Amino acid sequence: MQAANGEISTRELAERAEICAVNSTIAELRANGAEINCRQEVKDGKRRFYYTLLKSPETKT
Repeated sequence: MQAANGEISTRELAERAEICAVNSTIAELRANGAEINCRQEVKDGKRRFYYTLLKSPETKT
């Protein structure tokens, strides 16, 4: 998400990160302290979701 440098769609995130369960990944990041904004829009009758990383998750050392 940091590499996106702003907003990224669910599809683009899945492709770039090579993951299928984007919502589960977002939930895990949030559980580790990340702040992620999600917005949705309807385009051509289809709902699309976009994510923005506001704060990175806490790193464990």
